[in-house]
Amino acid sequence: MLKTYHIALACVILAVVVLLFGGESLSLEEWQEVCLNVKNHFLHNEELSSLSVIILEIRLPRVILALLVGASLSGSGVVMQTIFRNPLVDPFLLGISSGAMLGVAMAIAVVESNIAILAFFGAILASLAVLAMNRVLGNSVLSLVLSGVVLSAFLSALAGAIKFFVIPQKAQAIVVWLLGSLSLSSYKDCLIAFIGLSLGFIPLFLLRWRINLLSLSDAQSLSLGINPVLLRSLC
Repeated sequence: MLKTYHIALACVILAVVVLLFGGESLSLEEWQEVCLNVKNHFLHNEELSSLSVIILEIRLPRVILALLVGASLSGSGVVMQTIFRNPLVDPFLLGISSGAMLGVAMAIAVVESNIAILAFFGAILASLAVLAMNRVLGNSVLSLVLSGVVLSAFLSALAGAIKFFVIPQKAQAIVVWLLGSLSLSSYKDCLIAFIGLSLGFIPLFLLRWRINLLSLSDAQSLSLGINPVLLRSLC
């Protein structure tokens, strides 16, 4: 528990450092002026200064979105590592990341809009495909891993083929999007990320003790009244 508090404290300190320093670093006096200006803006409708705009409209959304995305990645990583009883597992293992990658490539190459939505549906369809393959192969952890590795390689190859055949501008856009960036973050993006995080984490929180039992063998989980196959599918 103490280690958790240390990590949370480190995140808070890093967030403050990121807000203070950047292309335009702030001194302690300027930081005090920004705090006073922001307070007067909300209380007395005072116009925001240029430094306040940098903090509120540029840096703060990036920090919030980075924290939300980091929480999502860490939470999903813990669940996957518990399911597979392996501390090295990541979303690429099940083809989830590759499905999202293919969705991004198709969105940029074909429709040129709704990129995040197609990435989401690509990840969902990849997950369903892995579950279907796993059911055919025997519903074991090993078959789930093998299904994910095969599907991940196939979807990555399709995404690579799309990048190869589209015009250079679109290929560059695909690469830039896949590399990831927080430079265009907004409060709307933060809200979307928060909703997605909540929808994913609330069920996981309610099932947390059952998920912990997946770290045991399937036989032990069954003896404790848990259906490991069904629970893996839900997670």
